[in-house]
Amino acid sequence: TMGDPATYVPASGGSIPLQAILDRNTAELGAYGQTVAIRPSVSVLCADVSRPEAGDVITFNAPGMGSWQVIRQANADGMAVQLWVAPA
Repeated sequence: TMGDPATYVPASGGSIPLQAILDRNTAELGAYGQTVAIRPSVSVLCADVSRPEAGDVITFNAPGMGSWQVIRQANADGMAVQLWVAPA
């Protein structure tokens, strides 16, 4: 298993324990491959989070990693989903 232990809390309620990967410096690519911004993202398995939505919160168990609120989905490949996030 890759990633760090975390808890995913959907805006609708409940919680899901999972492994997640935090990348604080992900390049967001715009149209024609131009870099638009560098922003934080979190990647989780689609099997753990089937329908991520804005407002969901991911809290990492490790000290210093904090909590992150989902802004929107960046991309998904059927196995993992990458989410744009902001500090919660």
